[in-house]
Formats: sequence, structure tokens, C-alpha cells
Amino acid sequence: MKCIMAYKTQVSADTLEAMYDLMVESGQKASVFYDCRCSTKGDFFEMMNNTNMHYWALYYEGNLSGFAWINSIVGKSGFAHFCMFKNVYGRSSDGVSKSVELGRFVVSNWVRHTDRNGEYLLDVLVGITPKRNRMALKWVQRIGAVRRGDVPFGAWMADIGKSEDAVLFTITRDSTEDAWTNA
Repeated sequence: MKCIMAYKTQVSADTLEAMYDLMVESGQKASVFYDCRCSTKGDFFEMMNNTNMHYWALYYEGNLSGFAWINSIVGKSGFAHFCMFKNVYGRSSDGVSKSVELGRFVVSNWVRHTDRNGEYLLDVLVGITPKRNRMALKWVQRIGAVRRGDVPFGAWMADIGKSEDAVLFTITRDSTEDAWTNA
């Protein structure tokens, strides 16, 4: 398999630190944490180690390539977040976008994960993306997110000190494909 997800209980402190460093190195920190709630490595560790935080280290062809997390879980819904690193920018040898392939793998597994009784744990993932982040808006749609509408003042933008409009997305089993779980 090209894609692997390691849940937080399988992620060492060294890997967590590498995730932060690669996020910074990839230039993703400001866009991933646009609200500035995670401005230092200490903030990042504290956030990720919160008991209500469910995160995964993401690997593509054996290399640490990003991380993703779900929080604010209520019932069978939760908020999804992503960060991809430089090594998955661009296309694989077969012309497929590496970050899209990895993102599809993640979301399709999330919405198909079941408990021991075979019941789905999540029915919907929700995402709010600042309207200004056009690259992220396109990327989430390529991984199976469906645009549901605009959210006026839906994203607090720390760089300008005010809220801006955002876009609301959802991801479900219907918006993803079973085949994506085997990337």
C-alpha cells in the first residue's frame, strides 16, 4: 500500500515533533492554523495531546507526508482537518496527485471505520475552509468534500485580526469511494 495512517496512540513524541517541523518547513502552519491557536511547538503538542483530539500521522510510500485530525465529535459527525507536507506535492509516476491520493485514503477510511458491532463511527465529516484559500478549496473537493455553502465571517484570520467568509464542506460515504481505502 502507498498510503498508511497511524493513529495517535501509535505516534511517538519524536514523530509528533517531526510533524510540526515538517508543517513549518512546508510553509503550511499559517494556512492550517489560520486562527493562530497553535503558534508554537508547545501549543501544537498540547492541542494534539488533548483527549478529545483524534489525529493520525500520514505516510505516503513509507515517508511521513502529513497529518490529519478530527475534533468536535458530536454523535456521528466531526470536524476534519488536514496538513500535507512538501513530499506529496505534485504527481506520482502514474500522474496521480500524491496529496489527493493520500487525502482520499484518509477520508474514505474515516467514514467507513466501524466499531466491533459493525456500526459506522462517523456518518459525516464537516470542514470550514477560509474562502481566500483557493488551493485548499479545490483540494478538499478533489478528496470527496461537497461544498454546502458559504459561512459569512466563518473563519477567524489571525493575520488580519478579523473574521472572513468561509466555505462549509461535508464528506460522507456517498461522496467518497470504497476503492480509495486501498491506496
